[in-house]
Amino acid sequence: MSGSQLLEEKLGAATGVVEHYVADESVEAVYLSGSLMAGLGTPFSDTDVFVITDGAPSEAVQHGAGADRVDVEFRSVEWLDQVTALARPYSSTMYDNQALTTPPGLIDDAVRLRVGHDLKPSPRLTAVRAALDDGDHNLRKLLVSQLAADSGAAWMDALGFLSNGDLDSAGLVAQKVLLIGLDAACAAAGDLYRGGKWVWSRVRRDPVLADAVPWLRDLLLEPAARPTLRRLLAAQEILAFALHRTWYPQRPIPVPTEPPYALDGLVRSPYWMPFSLAAGFYLSERGARHFTAPDLALACWAGARGRSRAEIERQVATVRGDEPELIRQTIDALRAIGAIGDAGQWESLFRSQERG
Repeated sequence: MSGSQLLEEKLGAATGVVEHYVADESVEAVYLSGSLMAGLGTPFSDTDVFVITDGAPSEAVQHGAGADRVDVEFRSVEWLDQVTALARPYSSTMYDNQALTTPPGLIDDAVRLRVGHDLKPSPRLTAVRAALDDGDHNLRKLLVSQLAADSGAAWMDALGFLSNGDLDSAGLVAQKVLLIGLDAACAAAGDLYRGGKWVWSRVRRDPVLADAVPWLRDLLLEPAARPTLRRLLAAQEILAFALHRTWYPQRPIPVPTEPPYALDGLVRSPYWMPFSLAAGFYLSERGARHFTAPDLALACWAGARGRSRAEIERQVATVRGDEPELIRQTIDALRAIGAIGDAGQWESLFRSQERG
């Protein structure tokens, strides 16, 4: 069954419920949203209906059961103002980080409103949707930055399990870190509908990620204990790609087409992760040291995947066109702070997690 047929069938089953709220004069607006509207639904997906009313929102209500279930969620008119605020220019700084203070649920609500289909429109609802469309890039920056922060927190958990020798837990958390990075990569392209169960579906429908799908799938499905560091290295590179894709959509760094497994040449330190603020990127070593990273630095850092220095310089120059001397200086700076180095520096960490 095609997506349009599925949506038509689901909406037909929900007609009675929808008509009840559309006819209610105390209801300002009604719209259909959820995974079905995002092109991700299955025959067992719920039909999600959002009802906007004056006053305090009611608790969510479920109608029907099984494959015909309709979930109705209520939002206040004041909530529309909160959603509109997400379209304002992204303004995070190190000391006032919008990505850390914005409730993830509010961002999810904004995305659901954007992909929604109005069943009972209102001028205010139309205005909010227009504001979100105009502020699309701001919303993307906020969401990808929030995902980068989530990835960094899970990253620290994975390192902690590795330090304790708990390889099973480390492998499972590393899988989570990689999935968050992939979530960010899709969001960077405007595919904002989140949910852990939908990450891989969104990856597969992103044409830019197509060449990476085979090795990413193999890596995600490997037994939990062994590929921990490989998952973390891949997550670093995917997240760097997502950040660059968001801030510089016209010249993103290349999508990795093969796994970053090599243990020779220059390699990213397993202890560093990229993050973003309104002004751009920074690299952090386990949350203790932070360094501003211009977009060239992020590209060079991502390119340190077991390649020789000459290969990194050539690849970055080919993709970006920066002056060779500036690229060399950038690689030197990354080496000086310990963000990249010779693979042998971390070989013991790689080898220790391969047992079991």
